[in-house]
Amino acid sequence: MRIFTCILFTILLNNKFIFSQTNDLNIDQSKSIDSLTKDIDQQKGMITSYFKKDKLLFEIDKNILEKDLLMVTRFVQFPANYQAYQNAGSKTSEQLIHFIKKGDRILLLEKSYINIANIKDPISLSVTQNNFPPILAAFEIKNIERDRFLIDVSNYFNADSPGFNIIGSSQKKEFGIGGADAKRSFIDEVKSFPENIEIKHTLTYKSNKPPRDNNSKTLSFQVNHSIILLPENQMAVRYLDKRIGWFNLKKINYSSKALKSDEVRIIKRWRLEPKDKEAYFKGELVEPIKPIVYYIDPATPNKWKPYFKKGIEDWARVFEKAGFKNAIVAKDTPSKEENPNFSLEDVRYSSVRYVATTTRNATGPSVADPRSGEIIESDIIWYHNHFRSYRNRYLLETAAANPLARTLETPEEEIGKMMRRVISHEIGHALGLPHNMKASSAYPVDSLRSGSFTKKMGIATTIMDYARYNYVAQPGDKDINFIRQLGPYDDYAIEWGYRYFDKETLETEKVFLKDFINKKSMNPIYMYGSGGNDPNTQTENIGDDPIKASGYGLKNLKIVAKNLDKWTTKKGQSFENLSELYNEMIGVYRRYIYHVIKLIGGINETIMVKGQDNIPYKNVNITSQKKALDFLDDNLISAIVTPDKDIIPNAETLNPAYIVFDNYEVILKWNRSLRFALAVCTLKNEIKNVL
Repeated sequence: MRIFTCILFTILLNNKFIFSQTNDLNIDQSKSIDSLTKDIDQQKGMITSYFKKDKLLFEIDKNILEKDLLMVTRFVQFPANYQAYQNAGSKTSEQLIHFIKKGDRILLLEKSYINIANIKDPISLSVTQNNFPPILAAFEIKNIERDRFLIDVSNYFNADSPGFNIIGSSQKKEFGIGGADAKRSFIDEVKSFPENIEIKHTLTYKSNKPPRDNNSKTLSFQVNHSIILLPENQMAVRYLDKRIGWFNLKKINYSSKALKSDEVRIIKRWRLEPKDKEAYFKGELVEPIKPIVYYIDPATPNKWKPYFKKGIEDWARVFEKAGFKNAIVAKDTPSKEENPNFSLEDVRYSSVRYVATTTRNATGPSVADPRSGEIIESDIIWYHNHFRSYRNRYLLETAAANPLARTLETPEEEIGKMMRRVISHEIGHALGLPHNMKASSAYPVDSLRSGSFTKKMGIATTIMDYARYNYVAQPGDKDINFIRQLGPYDDYAIEWGYRYFDKETLETEKVFLKDFINKKSMNPIYMYGSGGNDPNTQTENIGDDPIKASGYGLKNLKIVAKNLDKWTTKKGQSFENLSELYNEMIGVYRRYIYHVIKLIGGINETIMVKGQDNIPYKNVNITSQKKALDFLDDNLISAIVTPDKDIIPNAETLNPAYIVFDNYEVILKWNRSLRFALAVCTLKNEIKNVL
């Protein structure tokens, strides 16, 4: 961080002798590294490794002592039915570590960069004294050399050691898991490289209450640890502006001029620097020195790989707004013949992983340098059963106006388009962008019924909203874009986060970034918001008027309900698909209703700074709240308390409480807002009189 030096890790500033390399009088080892390792396979690298059977030795060079290293732990192979949102490729921990020498031992410390102070400020001494790092392990030095030290790390990696976070506390309780069994745990593979080392090992645990279909009472995991050398030349930080959405890291600045410790936040982003700075500052598009590269998991079915690649490279056009061309690239994973040392578990490589699981989701995590926010790598996860989610919702939300959606055998090209946009969304997360749920409320509702508008602008201003489908378009509307795409907010956010400035233009950078947001943040197209009581920051909604949009959605849903049997179930088939789609249709109906409910007592929030021409918080106006009550009176009560036979077959035989929810009381314990909504509708006249 330009003006700060991070103060932590040791008492080294005051007690240099503690970790000095001069205290060799305590070392009685008499053998050299070469003599101790003559029969063990060696791999040279940042940390030279010696590996044979169950023995793993590290050679720690004096030059690596006290260097900032990042250790990333992730699963390589994963047991069935263990946890829905963990899988092969999932990260379990991320630690900044140091190796230091203390007497005849090498200590492994966990370091933190949260608390900071200017090194010239006397308070930096206190920051040091009050941030003493935990010692994760202590290893006896096996050799006599003064500049390189041999340590045995076998036991450390054959156990669930501190910081690995392999088994969470909830899983230990749920499955009755104890400690790792050393007899059934072993190191599989070690690879040393110039700037990192990769350790792959298997851990086996006893389980008294194993997951379903597991009769062995045993759980085994294969885990990979990447230890990477962080750059000496840290990337310049960029401080968060809350008016624009970015994943960020918290710092506590004790050298602040304010009469308090000042919290600052730096954004997480990749290091993009132009190859030709002169051309870049002239306004020309320039390739970055190191582009962002994603490798496609070889486990991905071949027919889907082109859509994965398009979803990644959709962002290349966006990066042009920040002055970079070819900034992000998709590649096939090299074969063993092409690159025998390549591994998707290697933290140097980013990937899009394809996971065979029943989980219906996708994720976009990343690994960042905790000092500067520099994103080092990421692994996008596509869960196989996510097809099911998109297929079902495509039918339920668009089939009334979209003939291509009137089947469960969705055309491959249509599924490919959806997959492409999911990958784009997750890549957006991996680039540093969180969800922006306000973006879906920027466009006028009736514009979403225009083919020309939706093809150009999409259905929301960003791919980072949960605005998956155009449920507003009505039967007869022409050339409609039903599927989300990247939008103008994405251009805006990426330009702000990735526009490059060198050290000589620090003041220019500050002025540009502030002015950039000041000019645009009040425009609904560029607004950011992620939740709360604001009816304009809802998930799964589209358009600037929830009442009108939900009205269109319910019209379409009535058509879908009448045709659901025909579109989902062929002669001779069971009603399994119809049952699944019916239940999900009720969920769609519930979302449309909730979008309107939130207007009642709602507060519109605008994230802004003093001096901008707006008000941060406004009550939803009275007229809109009255219209919302009327809408609920017409659509909620008639559909829930008195089931509508046009929507629900045999409505007269159904218990009203069970039309929306399988278990009304259980759901209400989870979210009581519907009870409020029902009360509002029941007491509608009284409430109107108050208003």
